[in-house]
Amino acid sequence: MAKRKDFIGGLSFDERRKSRPLAVSKSAPPTELESKIQEAFIAWRDWNVARHPLLRFITHVPNGGHRYIATAVALQRQGVQRGVPDMLVEIPAKGFHAMRIEFKRGKAKLTDEQEEWRAHYEAMGFKYVVCRSAVEAVEEVVNYLQLEDYIPLQRRE
Repeated sequence: MAKRKDFIGGLSFDERRKSRPLAVSKSAPPTELESKIQEAFIAWRDWNVARHPLLRFITHVPNGGHRYIATAVALQRQGVQRGVPDMLVEIPAKGFHAMRIEFKRGKAKLTDEQEEWRAHYEAMGFKYVVCRSAVEAVEEVVNYLQLEDYIPLQRRE
């Protein structure tokens, strides 16, 4: 098995890990991977940004996952930290300064670091939501920004 190292700031990496396409085994649980949920959410954003230009101020924070050692060290030095939410919605609305979205799959719970960030953001006047699907994230953003005339993201049955 490859040697794994953890750095302060939450980055973990496998020294022998090679970059390769994502593969999910047939025995994988039926829940979607967080990365796929995020990709679907960003696709929705991209479909709607022409109608709602403010949506371009929704961005992802690449603060987790496996990295090559050099990348992990560089990101740590650049300030990447554990627990920072996945999506930043940098738009004030409904009395909030901005919105933060953390994606979780299945019944996964927030880590202690994520709970700390959540408490901080809420105390500072940010809206913080945990979403378990791209559709749920779209609904949260549509409600938060009170969007009309947008292309919806369809639920899969």
